[in-house]
Amino acid sequence: METMANPSIIACTAGSWTKVLTAVKAGTVEPYDRLRQYLYTYRIAGAAAPTDLTDATDFYEQMQVKSSFDIDVYVYVHGSIEGEVRIQS
Repeated sequence: METMANPSIIACTAGSWTKVLTAVKAGTVEPYDRLRQYLYTYRIAGAAAPTDLTDATDFYEQMQVKSSFDIDVYVYVHGSIEGEVRIQS
């Protein structure tokens, strides 16, 4: 696990999308624990939040966010127990 200068921990509600990064072009998102299944997706900054899992992608380790335009990044936690992610932007 890479050490980050100013990470934030974001609580993610189980069974729904949580916006974890807003209007970013670069950053990282990492599951705080590996006991849950995490999914992510992104939208153009300011667009409507996702409502289903159609374009969701699993992630288990630190994920690099890189875009040429501002995006919002969302995380979904499967199951009935909330999760947490560590973010840096």
